[in-house]
Amino acid sequence: MKKPVVTYKLEAKDTNPEKRDKPELIIAEISAGFTEYLNGTKKYKRVKVSLESTIKPSNFGKISNNYKFDQVIFDKYSKSNAGIKFKISHFEKQIDKLYSHYTIDNTYPTSTEFKEKLLVQLGRKDKEIKSTTTVHKYLKNYIGNLEDIKGSGKKNALSEGRIKTYRTLLYYTEKYEKHFQTTLTFENLNESTYWDFWNFQDDVLSGVLSLEEVEGKRAQQIKKNGFSVNGIIKYQKLLILICKSALKDGNTISLDVSNHNLVLKEKAAAKDIFVNEANLIKIANYCTNDEDMKITKQYVILSSLTGMRYESMVEAHKEKIQHFKDNTKSFYYIRSYQNKTETECIIPLLPLALETLRTNNSEFPKFPDNSRLNQNIKKLFKLAEVTPTTLITHYTYRRGTVREESKIDDIVTSHDLRKSFYSNLSNLGISQTIIELVTHPNKKATSMATYYDKRSLLNKAVLFFEELQKESNSKLYKY
Repeated sequence: MKKPVVTYKLEAKDTNPEKRDKPELIIAEISAGFTEYLNGTKKYKRVKVSLESTIKPSNFGKISNNYKFDQVIFDKYSKSNAGIKFKISHFEKQIDKLYSHYTIDNTYPTSTEFKEKLLVQLGRKDKEIKSTTTVHKYLKNYIGNLEDIKGSGKKNALSEGRIKTYRTLLYYTEKYEKHFQTTLTFENLNESTYWDFWNFQDDVLSGVLSLEEVEGKRAQQIKKNGFSVNGIIKYQKLLILICKSALKDGNTISLDVSNHNLVLKEKAAAKDIFVNEANLIKIANYCTNDEDMKITKQYVILSSLTGMRYESMVEAHKEKIQHFKDNTKSFYYIRSYQNKTETECIIPLLPLALETLRTNNSEFPKFPDNSRLNQNIKKLFKLAEVTPTTLITHYTYRRGTVREESKIDDIVTSHDLRKSFYSNLSNLGISQTIIELVTHPNKKATSMATYYDKRSLLNKAVLFFEELQKESNSKLYKY
């Protein structure tokens, strides 16, 4: 926090200076960079505290200046003002002690928190014996626990990708606290602050607010339309989950976590794009010596020909490519796990996928983090001249519905490649039932037929293989 600056004023008993001849209460106003965020605007606040002493206005300042504090006038009446001088000295010492406390702890109090502690130090208010848990500290410990059980097989264990979402939320709290020089606690995180928090994040993402770069962190990505509705929902749900966990642990929560209106309503997907066979072939035929582009090209081919989502692709390097063979069929496959849906499946590898893996010792490569990968995918599409245009509808958090025409190389992401698997097979006339044999083979039952379908994962993979063996209109999706 900033070093506090104190100014003194009188609580006037009359608007006419000529009639102010009786003692008036001295009010101290403390400025220390206290801020609040209202309707998207950053406002500074001062802490006002009574000195609990009165003084004649003529002993405080000049009538010509409406009795604004004047040190020369005040010192002139030093004998009659001696008691007040002592009170001011004691008052400012307590402010300095409080400032040192916050500086050592590297915390940023709100104006209310600062005033409450100052009144305790002045002996005007009893100290409340209770600990206040900060959102940042609780979330950091929560993430630590998730990291400890990652890969343990426990029911509440999460993948690295999902833990990363928690880390992003932690970073959001750090940015908010640093910018407003405040500390978020579960007690001061009321509904107003909750929405101010998201408005601030949206202003940063859209470039309305420019923050200093943090060492060790990537430069802030700017998106002119700010958060999409679905994009911010993910983090809203996470913050509510953290508040519920803190409440369960005995913390006092100001936010009504049962209020469903704290999370926006989901919208339809902003973009509905996929990479068709012709463009996949262009990607496959693109030659490069750049190692990043080689890995990215492998990702595009493998995800588009297996339907695996990013998390499954990242974990795939741990799995061995296996071979199935009977009297009439033979194919190579990989066993894939989907942490998001807690399912697993066996995916027969299409010829181009198998060919791609053979260039990497018949193993899935180790892929970079999703953010970097998405940047590289866009770059690869530009280099391979895969640049068709499509109409995108953005459902934004605070800017309404925005429609614009975009090139696929500006908006394509890893998730669109998974969709390409579904879309290309559907365009070939392959039914959803067949596709789901290798994408959601053991998902929850939705019908009696599904409930009683006890075929093994391998049997389902065989059925998928046999169906694509019949395919004659595709260059990539056939065995």
